[in-house]
Amino acid sequence: MYTVFERAGLNSPEWQTLEIRGLDIHMLRLDKIHPYISGNKIYKLGLNILEAERLNKPILTFGGAYSNHILATACLCQKLNIECKGIIRGDELRYKWQENTTLKLADQWGMQLEFVDRTSYRAYTQEQVDIAGYDQWYVIPEGGKNRLGIKGCASIMDKSTTVYDAVFVACGTGGTAEGIVLSQKAKAVYGVDVLKGVDRPNNIGVDFTTQYHFGGYGKYQSELVQFIEKVWHEVQLPLDPIYTVKSFKAMLDFQQNNPDKKTLWIHSGGIQANRGFNLKYGSRLPEIQVYD
Repeated sequence: MYTVFERAGLNSPEWQTLEIRGLDIHMLRLDKIHPYISGNKIYKLGLNILEAERLNKPILTFGGAYSNHILATACLCQKLNIECKGIIRGDELRYKWQENTTLKLADQWGMQLEFVDRTSYRAYTQEQVDIAGYDQWYVIPEGGKNRLGIKGCASIMDKSTTVYDAVFVACGTGGTAEGIVLSQKAKAVYGVDVLKGVDRPNNIGVDFTTQYHFGGYGKYQSELVQFIEKVWHEVQLPLDPIYTVKSFKAMLDFQQNNPDKKTLWIHSGGIQANRGFNLKYGSRLPEIQVYD
């Protein structure tokens, strides 16, 4: 796992404590690992990359127009000289993907982009049909959640000398939260659902928190945008409106109601998407500094 960190020249995550609302907030800054291979993505990808190399196969994966997973995969494969392809949700993007900062960067880093309609995409990602002609590829699921991805996420807490009463992390596919359960460094793992109406399994040890989705994935919420801008102005902590702001608000509410609990918030990355959000809505969310 950590050989991929070294080969790609990635930073170690940072442990940090900030005072917010009069509370000492303990956090693990996975966003500090790399601007694009950010947050939980390297943990989901690391063991999968090693397996693809062992099998001597190029990588095929899936994602939407602003996918952190797509961008991280493209950047990591470029650094490690691995061929990769991204199946992108939305065939309407085929003729205007150059206007999208995420897809434009993925292309610059050598990822082959293939656009499919949403019905086909859903069939591919839910494994309802075979992906004809792709037998020669090593397939990593949408968001990087598979057995090796979850196992990789178990190492997120490797350097913690504390067993926390509660750990909060944003959940899309839920693989990161499942990995943290395996680490045995948390008495309770709260997976903050960023999606609306997802049917989650109840036998994996994660307490899925469903009341902080704020309308669902990628929905514009002025309340969240204003909160992100306020936090950035006050303590220079970058959040994004899709994932981290939701888990951060859930953690703050919990910490205020349970000040005696040793609580950790995990910053799972995703700041790269803020640029596209700003361009689309005219907001002033914090952006990463390097885009070339």
